Amino acid sequence: MMNEETRSIWIGDGPIADFDRAYDNGAAVQGSEAFSPHWADAAARFRDELTAKGRAEIGTPYGPRPRQHYDLFRPEDSAKGLVVFVHGGYWHRQSISNFSHLSAGALSRGFAVAVPEYTLCPEATISEITQEIAAFLGEMAGRVDGPIRLSGHSAGGHLVSRMICRDIGLSHELAARIDRARLPLGQAARAAIAANPETAYTVLSGGDDYELLFTAPPEAAEGVLAAAARSGVPVAEVG
Repeated sequence: MMNEETRSIWIGDGPIADFDRAYDNGAAVQGSEAFSPHWADAAARFRDELTAKGRAEIGTPYGPRPRQHYDLFRPEDSAKGLVVFVHGGYWHRQSISNFSHLSAGALSRGFAVAVPEYTLCPEATISEITQEIAAFLGEMAGRVDGPIRLSGHSAGGHLVSRMICRDIGLSHELAARIDRARLPLGQAARAAIAANPETAYTVLSGGDDYELLFTAPPEAAEGVLAAAARSGVPVAEVG
């Protein structure tokens, strides 16, 4: 719910007067300060459970900087492939310690799940963060066989989308393993790329089409769509 104090958050209806307030989504939701502690508790319980079962590797480094590390969760049997989840936080906040439990769905379907941490702004530029995620993927390519499916939310969605752009420099072998059919693209972006494939770079390297990616069981789809319609939030079904 948006109150009078936060009503100035930008919704695309005119010039931006205050960039900090315009993009501070958390300030637009009353009680949002309680979300992170709730996520952290659920994520910690999930890590403890998987660690006890010998199916978690926590804090494995992929580079020399303090935040260049990842958590890897493995399914009960041999992995069918790898799912990567990159957290958001406007490129300057949040931590993988809040998101471990989001691995449960992919694990139950036989995929290993890797959740990378990355250096935050302003200590790193967005371009440098992008290269960190590319380096992480290079590390994971030698650890888990099979297809690689990328996911993320907000800034994380931007970062994983950048992984199929020409200037990232992934090896041909690694790039070929990324399942492009499951990128978080809305209907408008898919239509633009279908009409002119050369627009893929523009679509994937900018805009808000990546803002949120989440999964829901088929039986919940109708309720999700109904709630989104009541809220005026556009939803694109992927996969």
